[in-house]
Amino acid sequence: MPTIKRTWTCTECGKEFGVGEWTCADGTSNHKVELKTYRSLDVPTAEGTTPPGILPPVIRSRTMVCNVPPPHKIMDGGDAKMVGEGSVEFINGVFLTTDPEQQYWLDKKPGYQATKEQYDSVWLSAEARNANKEIELKAREERLENDRNDLLGQTQAKVKRETARP
Repeated sequence: MPTIKRTWTCTECGKEFGVGEWTCADGTSNHKVELKTYRSLDVPTAEGTTPPGILPPVIRSRTMVCNVPPPHKIMDGGDAKMVGEGSVEFINGVFLTTDPEQQYWLDKKPGYQATKEQYDSVWLSAEARNANKEIELKAREERLENDRNDLLGQTQAKVKRETARP
């Protein structure tokens, strides 16, 4: 199980804070931290068929994860009040958040810690995985070609400077 983070630095107010100190300087909203992606390997088993010539739906799955954060007591003046549980929604097995309280509670749930590779292997078809590999390969080849052209230009400029010297 991954290590659960115990302190963060707010990207809005710059304050370092710990578990339970969720409220930012404005007093009403939670601190914001670096964006974190959570992935679920819980894939719908019956994806159905799409008629020929029609694109498959963009959203195949919506999963509501309850108890993030769980219900808790707060003190309001001298009175204890219960705050209900929260929830987050995974769209196609992915949820992104900058809320440290959501991150803290999701980090405690190992089912949402899948890597990109694990996610791709269960969510994408073999054709989609191959198409993504083709795209990555083409981008890598273009970067290499650009690097070669840059080096060639630098070498030609250097040779030109050296031959121009008396």
